[in-house]
This record gives sequence, structure tokens and C-alpha cells, in this order.
Amino acid sequence: MVIAQQMVTIVTAINARQRCCLCEGSDIELKDSFAGFTIAMAGSTNSGRTELPDSLQAMFRPTSMMVPDYGLIGEIMFISFGFGDARRLAGKMAATVRLCSEQLSARSYGMRAVKTVITAGGNLEGDNPDEQEEVLLLLRALVDVNEPKFLAMDPPLFDGIIKELMDYQAEDRLRHA
Repeated sequence: MVIAQQMVTIVTAINARQRCCLCEGSDIELKDSFAGFTIAMAGSTNSGRTELPDSLQAMFRPTSMMVPDYGLIGEIMFISFGFGDARRLAGKMAATVRLCSEQLSARSYGMRAVKTVITAGGNLEGDNPDEQEEVLLLLRALVDVNEPKFLAMDPPLFDGIIKELMDYQAEDRLRHA
């Protein structure tokens, strides 16, 4: 509620073309460059946070965001780490993160997880430049990043996801042989 009161005070003063305003006991000089752009309330009702008050919602135009393309973002990040087969690795990583989000205990497997796995894979690649099999580096990164977060029921499910990824790896080898 405090931010709503502050925003109302500042926006009202700007609309009245005032040079300064009194905001919670402080005299604030208003600058022409002031702007309020975004208030992000991602998953507000699901994460225990409350909705914005109506007075504050009225000041902002509602927008929505698309779900990011983890495969494309992953491909770009894998390329930046020097992986040769970035597109294939990104597809495997995106599919694995999707399966983790669907099958494992309630935990965030979104963009933050994608970035963490790819960064871990990139670090492993940097530490093991002679490693020929990039998918093995991805698998190690997936295990290293996810294992510490698991609840008791997660390891068998995760093992199934990793086995599925390995089966696809074997199929890829046969296709490219």
C-alpha cells in the first residue's frame, strides 16, 4: 500500500506540473525524466503474494508476457560457451527441463533452471576441454544442478528422465553413424 500512496502523490504532482512535492514528509524534486514503467507480479496468486491495490493497478497498463523459447535461448547460450552441437543440446536440455517441471516435486524449472544448467555445463566444458561427448557434460550439469534440490520421491523420477535422455542420445548416435 505504501508504494501506491507514493506513486499517487508523485503522479498527481507531475500531472499538476509541480517542480517538487511532499512525499511522506520528504520534499522531493520532480524531474522531467521521471517515469514508472513496470510492476511485475508474476504468479502473484500462486506464490502467496497479494494482488496490487486497485489504486496502483489503475496507474499501469496491464500487459502479458510470452513463455520464453528455452530451446532458442539455450542454443544461444551453448554457442557462447563454445559447444559445437548447440541446437541438439538445447533441444535435449529444454525437453529435460520440461519433463522435470511436469514430473518432479513442485519446484521451479523455468528460465532460471535453464540458465543454471547451461552455465554449469559451460563450466564443466571449460574444466574438461578434452571431453568429446557434449551430451555427457549436459547430463552431468543436469544432475549436479538438480540433485541437491530433490525431495525423497524425486530421484527415481529424475533417473527415468535422464534414462529417456540417454535413450535419445543412443538413437542419435545410430542415426548419425
